[in-house]
Amino acid sequence: MDPNTVTQIWLDLATNAPFVGFLLYQYWDQRKTNREQRDEMKEIRLEAKSQEELVRAKFEKVVEQLNADRTHLIESFSIRIESLEKGQEKLLSLMEPLQIKIQEIEIERKLQQQHHHQK
Repeated sequence: MDPNTVTQIWLDLATNAPFVGFLLYQYWDQRKTNREQRDEMKEIRLEAKSQEELVRAKFEKVVEQLNADRTHLIESFSIRIESLEKGQEKLLSLMEPLQIKIQEIEIERKLQQQHHHQK
C-alpha cells in the first residue's frame, strides 16, 4: 500500500473517530431507552390488567349481591303471598258457617213473617 494512502486512512479515521463514537453512543443509548420504554409499557399493561381484574371482581360481587337480594325478595314475596292465600282461605272457611247461619236466620224470618201475615 502506498504510504500516502495509509496516511490518508489514518487521517480519515482520526478525524471521523469522534463522529463514529457519537453514532455508537447514540445507538447504544437508543437501545437502552427503547428497552426501558418496553419495560415501562409492560408494567403499565400489567397494572392496567390488575386494575381491570379488581374492577371486574367488584362488579361481579355487586351483581351476585343484587341477584341474591332479588332471589330473597322473590322468596319473601312468595311466602307472604302464600300466607295471604292461607289467611284468605281460613277467613272464607270461617265465614261459610256464618253465611249459612245468616241464610237460616233469613229463612226463619221469612217463615215467621209469612206465618205472622197468615194469621
